[in-house]
Amino acid sequence: MSSAKQLATEAEVDSLHATVNSGIGKLLCFTSCARHDDTWTLHVTDGIDVWRLELDHSELDSHRELSNITNFDAFFGKIKSAFESGDLTAATHGHKTTLTCGKGSTTVTFDLYEATASKRKSDLQGVILHLADLATRLSKDLKDAKDSLETANKQKASSTSTVSGFYDSTAGHKTGQKVQKKKGRSLLNPDSKRVKVAKGVNFE
Repeated sequence: MSSAKQLATEAEVDSLHATVNSGIGKLLCFTSCARHDDTWTLHVTDGIDVWRLELDHSELDSHRELSNITNFDAFFGKIKSAFESGDLTAATHGHKTTLTCGKGSTTVTFDLYEATASKRKSDLQGVILHLADLATRLSKDLKDAKDSLETANKQKASSTSTVSGFYDSTAGHKTGQKVQKKKGRSLLNPDSKRVKVAKGVNFE
């Protein structure tokens, strides 16, 4: 039997993050998998306080059944889609925050509880470092994309200049320039002389 950590990692919901507006202001919602155990954890924070819910396989299965979703693929798919589209709502009531993923008739709801001081510290540290790494990667990807675009534009400009120079060097006459007929030459074939018409013998 796969652990909650394995299921979450395979479904690519082990490192999700999104912001949501709530009655107490903007909140950051994120997920993680603990390094030293087989759980999957949901977190909500306002930057100071943290609410969290840590789930093992059996607890995860109970939430899936309560949500009336038949399998883990659909269960995690609903959660991933909600994070990516921003279909999240969070309501805080004292020491508890209710996080709802999705809209419509089928939603997945979790109750998260206020973290202890040590858990809050490690959760905030983890998400800050994760977001810093993500921002660094995105900046590098953006720079690489800009460099590739500049190189492509330079190659295109060089190619256009070469083609333009080719046509300029082969253009012999301006458009509409009148062809000058050489004296004694045929107009249709300028390289051959015009043959005079024989007049016959003159007996006078």
